[in-house]
Amino acid sequence: MGKKRGVKAKGIRVSQPTSTSKIKLSPPSHQTKVNFSFKYFDNGHSKFSTLEKEYEYFHKVLDKMKILSDKEMSHLVASGARAYRFHPIIWKDVTENGFPDHVPPDIAGNPYQFNITQSKYGRVHGFIIGSTFFVVWLDPEHNLYPDKRNTYFGV
Repeated sequence: MGKKRGVKAKGIRVSQPTSTSKIKLSPPSHQTKVNFSFKYFDNGHSKFSTLEKEYEYFHKVLDKMKILSDKEMSHLVASGARAYRFHPIIWKDVTENGFPDHVPPDIAGNPYQFNITQSKYGRVHGFIIGSTFFVVWLDPEHNLYPDKRNTYFGV
């Protein structure tokens, strides 16, 4: 048996990984809670810019993400989560042909959107991989589905 390796700081021993330590990562699952990523966020698109938005808008966006982060992705995808208007984006029905070029098309195969509030503040558009919703656009003015602002699902 080898010596335990670690760092001692003010009486607390913190173990350090050894070269033989392995971290086990589980593949993403729809059974896990929703996570959000802004890796592919695009605030430069003229239709989806939030540069002129006030604090209240961003407060509402973060509130909705907090609520959704307590949900399982399987619930949102399977049910369409009507209360959140969580549903796939149908590219032939919207003003864009797809996400911007910096989003690799091979990974953005599950485009989805959800509303920020019932009747105000627009939508969040992105795609899903596992339990992560990658935010691409914030759409405060409903510009992706401009003719369907008042329909229940917007599709």
